[in-house]
Amino acid sequence: MSDNKNEHLVTAVFDSKDKAAEAAQALKDWDKANEDIKLGALSVLTKNEKGKIETTNYGSRQTGKGAKIGVIVGAIAALLSGGLTLVGGVIGGAALGALGGSLRKQGLGLSEDDLKALATELDAGHAALLVMCDDAEVEATTAELTTLGGKTESKPVSDEAVQQAEQALTTAAEKGADESSSSETAATDDTTKST
Repeated sequence: MSDNKNEHLVTAVFDSKDKAAEAAQALKDWDKANEDIKLGALSVLTKNEKGKIETTNYGSRQTGKGAKIGVIVGAIAALLSGGLTLVGGVIGGAALGALGGSLRKQGLGLSEDDLKALATELDAGHAALLVMCDDAEVEATTAELTTLGGKTESKPVSDEAVQQAEQALTTAAEKGADESSSSETAATDDTTKST
């Protein structure tokens, strides 16, 4: 068996968060039972009743190559929520645009239409299970997710795309924190002036 590179993102949309969670557990069991399959981390994306993107991580492979899913899920969640999920509050349009550009242009292959389709699914109360896997595991993983009831799609993921998305998230979070503290300072200044 080759080194776990986790260079593909397989997305499966399920009718509900519960169905996606059941599929995540079934996929973990399938992974453990199959010597030829060693998946990276799994995450479920949902939208709550307030419209906020929520993520649930499954599995213990959250370090090294398996940590890619955290960056990818964080970037997708930030784009789908307009940046509201990042630490420090809302990020500026330019930072969000840079993040979107890094996802689309550097190896994730997510188009505007892909993001809109995913947002529509989440708005409808559906959930997306995201799985990182090796090139040789894509077909079997996609087939397993389809058997579990998911509508699947897979995209190659380059290490460069993950690094750029991670940098964009870090920069966006820092700018968000700066904007947040600037707003607090401005609010404090306004309060001081009015007294």
